[in-house]
Amino acid sequence: MYKGKKIIHIVAVNALNAIGKDGKLIWYCKEDLLHFKASTIGNILIVGSTTAQGMPNVVNQGRYIFTVSSKGPNKTLEQALDKAVELANEMGKKEIFIMGGASIYKQTSPFTDKAIVSLIDNSEMGDTFYHVPDHLKEYHQDVKQEFTIFYYSTPEE
Repeated sequence: MYKGKKIIHIVAVNALNAIGKDGKLIWYCKEDLLHFKASTIGNILIVGSTTAQGMPNVVNQGRYIFTVSSKGPNKTLEQALDKAVELANEMGKKEIFIMGGASIYKQTSPFTDKAIVSLIDNSEMGDTFYHVPDHLKEYHQDVKQEFTIFYYSTPEE
């Protein structure tokens, strides 16, 4: 929880927990992209600059995205989170999604309330990895044709 808002990691990993290589995804899974779209449309997201550069423009549509970048208005994660909380309050939203990259996931892990992790059927070696925060526990799996979604939350949820 961050200033009264639930923090949710949304991420796709492969069998090695890799989330990317050289700033890009190492797979293409249309079904997971549709899942991402359905989960985040109309919501507030925070993303690091490297991840933002590798995103297709379609990701920006229908979402309120705050990018953490030394060259932008949100030079720190805290600035982006504070602006996201302000917008969430104005919109009546209770959640803020974190969509990477690895540094942003790591920095928000201590106060993350939920994680939505898509496990993609791929074992290519990456250079960037994701690990579910230790305080979150799996509570549901949803097996799809091309991937499986694992849902995690705090024990209080």
